[in-house]
Amino acid sequence: MLKERMEGLIPQEEAFVIVKSMQSQEESTEIAQRLQAKLEGCVVVHRGELRTDREVLSHPNALPFDEFMETVLGVHLKAHEAKIAEVVAAFRKVDRDAKGFLDEEQFRRFCHSLGAGISDGELDTLLDVIDPQSTGRVTFSSCAASLVPHA
Repeated sequence: MLKERMEGLIPQEEAFVIVKSMQSQEESTEIAQRLQAKLEGCVVVHRGELRTDREVLSHPNALPFDEFMETVLGVHLKAHEAKIAEVVAAFRKVDRDAKGFLDEEQFRRFCHSLGAGISDGELDTLLDVIDPQSTGRVTFSSCAASLVPHA
């Protein structure tokens, strides 16, 4: 049943209810606008192919489910990238040799470059949480997870 659903169409009304119930107001509005634009066009992309066949045209108030998901995920990805852009830039600036991790001194510079206003004691505590085995390596993922809400 799931496979059938994913390969089928999603009615406009259902798509908008899902979007409104699961998204922030800003994301919901953007997704709804993108979905409406797709619904207003006769040609849609379904499973990587342009479709103008009878199934799509006979359901003018529905979209292929995969196109619905692509739209929702595209907006989420854009929002996520915007949220972590400052952290990415700061990490890359400190990780000059592109190792993909920071040592303790680099991590401290990284935190200060973000203007976090963290004391040395707070940084020590944060390092204990981010690097519990005391490897001396702090990855970008652990930095983002600790410093960016819902990263």
